[in-house]
Formats: sequence, C-alpha cells, structure tokens
Amino acid sequence: RCIEETVKYRAVVPAVTPKDTIRVRDGGFGGETIDRNKLCIIQTPQCFDIALIKSAFERLYKTDYKNLGITDDAMVVEKFTDTKVRLIDGDYKNIKVTTPEDMVIAKAFLDAENC
Repeated sequence: RCIEETVKYRAVVPAVTPKDTIRVRDGGFGGETIDRNKLCIIQTPQCFDIALIKSAFERLYKTDYKNLGITDDAMVVEKFTDTKVRLIDGDYKNIKVTTPEDMVIAKAFLDAENC
C-alpha cells in the first residue's frame, strides 16, 4: 500500500493511533492528558520518491544535523523539502523490535500466524 500511494503522494508512511493514554509530565506528577486521536505512531516501511528522499538527505548532510532531533526519514523529507508526508493506515502487528520484550511480542505474532 505504501508503494502504491507513493506514486501519488511521493512520501508515505503507515501509522496507527496509540492505544495507551498519553500524558505530559508535570514535574513528578501527571499533567495534561493528550487526546490520543490527535496522535499517531509512525511505522515502517516509509516510502519515498527516490529523487525526493535523495534531495532531502543531501540537504540534511549540509547542516549540523546531529542537533536537529530528527528520528526518521519522514522528518528529513518534511524539514528539507516542501513535501508533506501522507499517512496511511498501519497495522498494530507491525511493531518496532528493539528490546527483548519486543522480541517476545514479535515471536507471539509469528507463532500465531503459523498455527
């Protein structure tokens, strides 16, 4: 789906709405609760027109990019081009695997698919 949408929008990423309640910290206390329907969790694959992403990264590398707080390719496109990134529906099973706990969840998803 990302690739198909990239033909039209040039920059596409899947996203899901957070399931958790999200709060802003206020010192050692809970502050404002954020409306989760206004938030999204960005997933992979992130898909881009090749000329667009190449141009964005060429511009990025001409800056002091280590201090920009960029966390993914979509941010590079948004910051260094005039292109908006299109969000499409993601999948809650499309998890980021970075910690040992994530491996357990990923294994459970794979085991469930193989039953």
